[in-house]
Amino acid sequence: MHSSPADGTLVRAAVRLFRRMGLLWLSFWRLALRPLRRLCFRSGFSRRLDFFTLRLRKWMSRRRQRVLYRFYHLVKFCADVWRVVHSGWSREPEASLPRRLWNALRAFGCGVRNNGERLLRLLNCVLPAAAVAAFLLLIQYVSGLNYVLEVESNGQSLGYIQDEGVYTEAHARLHSRMIYQEEDPVLYTVPTFSIAVVDRGSLQTGTELTDALIRTSAADIVQATGVTVGGEFLGAVRDSALLQKTLEDLLNAHRQGNDQVAFTKEVELEQGLFLQEHLRDAEALARQLSSDVQQSVYYTAVSGDTPSGIAAAFGMTLSQLEELNPSIMTQLKIGQQVLVSKAEAYLPVKETRTVTYTEAIPYETVYVDNANLYEGTTQTLSEGREGTVTVTAQVSYVEGEEVERTELSRAVETPAVSARVARGTMKLQTVSGYENAGKSDYGLIWPVYGGYISQYYGHTPYEYWHNGIDYAGTGYGAPIVSVLPGTVTYAGWRGSYGNLVIVSHGNGMETWYAHCANILVRTGDTVAQGQQLARVGSTGNSSGNHLHFRVIVNGSEKNPLTYLP
Repeated sequence: MHSSPADGTLVRAAVRLFRRMGLLWLSFWRLALRPLRRLCFRSGFSRRLDFFTLRLRKWMSRRRQRVLYRFYHLVKFCADVWRVVHSGWSREPEASLPRRLWNALRAFGCGVRNNGERLLRLLNCVLPAAAVAAFLLLIQYVSGLNYVLEVESNGQSLGYIQDEGVYTEAHARLHSRMIYQEEDPVLYTVPTFSIAVVDRGSLQTGTELTDALIRTSAADIVQATGVTVGGEFLGAVRDSALLQKTLEDLLNAHRQGNDQVAFTKEVELEQGLFLQEHLRDAEALARQLSSDVQQSVYYTAVSGDTPSGIAAAFGMTLSQLEELNPSIMTQLKIGQQVLVSKAEAYLPVKETRTVTYTEAIPYETVYVDNANLYEGTTQTLSEGREGTVTVTAQVSYVEGEEVERTELSRAVETPAVSARVARGTMKLQTVSGYENAGKSDYGLIWPVYGGYISQYYGHTPYEYWHNGIDYAGTGYGAPIVSVLPGTVTYAGWRGSYGNLVIVSHGNGMETWYAHCANILVRTGDTVAQGQQLARVGSTGNSSGNHLHFRVIVNGSEKNPLTYLP
C-alpha cells in the first residue's frame, strides 16, 4: 500500500502534536525539579540530581521516539487501508451497490496479501487489547447480576436462597424438630441446586426453607410450637400458653426482689410446621421442664468423712452409695474421688443479685532512710493498720452455688495507715569522700585520696620494669579503698610487696594494693566500691610510705592509668 500527499500531511501533523506533548512533559519535569535543585545546589547531591535528570531526559527522549515511530506507522497504515478501500469503491461509480462493495473488498484483499506481515503485527497489538476490554465489560455485567440458588426436592421447587449455608441451617433445623426412635426411618431429603437470577426480595430464610422441606414430605404435618432445651428438641404442642406460664413460674420461684434470673440452658419456643407424631401433651411437657434429674458427680473425700455421712450429705442411701462405689466401705481414703448421685433441676436457674460487703485494705510499708543505722538493718517507727472498703458487686448463683462475681464499685470507709520503717544507709568501712568520687570509663575510682604519683608504670630511670604505679604524699595510715566492688582473694604478707591485698572484680580483672601498713579485710570478704581495705605504709621492699597499685586483666598486667579516672 502507498500513501498519498494528503495522507503524509496528516501523519506529519500528528507527529508534530506528539512532539509538542513530549516537550510539554519535559518542561513539567524541569519545573518540578527546579526547587529541589535550588535546595541542593551547594551539596554533592546536586551533581547526582543533574546526572539523574540527564538520564531521565535521555530515557524519555528515546521512549518518545519509539512511541512516535509506532504511532506514525499505525496512522500511515490506517491511511493506506482507507485509500485502497476507497479506490476500489470508486473504481466503477456507475455500478450497482453489490458490485462497488465487491470492488472495495477485492482492493482490501489485495492490500492484505501485499502487507500481510504488517497486518499481523497490527492484529497482535489490537486483538489482546480488544480481548481485555471485552473481558472487563463481561466482568462488569456479571458482577451486577444477583445470582442465587434455586432449591428443588422431590420434584418441587422450594424457593430461592442466597447460598448453601441457608440450606445447611434449614436442614439442621429440620432434624432438630424430629424425635427419632430406633425403629423410625430418618427423614432424608436429597435437594438439587440450580443457579438463577432473581431479585433479593424473593430469597427465603432458614426458617421458611425448613417449613418448605416439611411440606414436601409425605408425613402428616401440623402448625404447632416446638420446644427446644439446650439444643435438644423435646416435642411440639398446639397451645404454648401453659409452657410459657411454667417457665415464668420457674423463674419467679428463684427471683428475690430485683434479682436477675435466667435459665442456664437456652430455651426456645418456635412456631412452625411439625410432624403430627411429634405432638405432645402440654401438661406432660410442663412437668418435665419443672422436674429434677439425677446427675452423677464426684466428691473428694476429706478428713473425717464416712460412707454414711457422704450418703446423707447427697440425699442417698448407704446401699446406693455402695452400688456406685463397691469398695467404699473398706477403702475410703482422704483425697479419694467418690461417685455420688445428686438431684438437679432439669432447667437450672441462674440468679444474679447485687450484694454489698466489706473487705480489708492491706497497709503499705513506707521506708525512711536513716544515716545512723548500718545498711541492711531496719527499725520499726510506727505500726501499720488495715483499712476497710465497701464493695458493691453482682454475684451469680446456680442452685445455691456461686459461679461468677463482678465488682461494680468500691468505697473506702476507713483508709489504711501505712507502717513506717527506718532503713539504714550507713556504710561499713567506707572512706568518707569516695561516695561522689569521679569514675573512669571502666567505672574505677582512685584507690587513695590526695597525694601524687611518684612512679609510673613501665621502665624506670634505674633500668628496671615497674609493674604498677606508686602513690606517695598521703602520709602514713591514709585509707586505701577498693576501686571496684569485688571479692578479696588474698590478704596478707607477700615477700617484697609487704602487706598485700588482692581483689577480684570479675570478668578477669584483679587489682593489687601493696606495702600496706596494716590490712582491714580478710580473704573471702565481699567489698563495695570505696570500702576501706588497708592503710598506707612502707612494708616489704619500700623506701617510704606509699601505695603500689597494680591492674591485672586475664592474667596480663596493664597500665593502671588506662583504667583510672
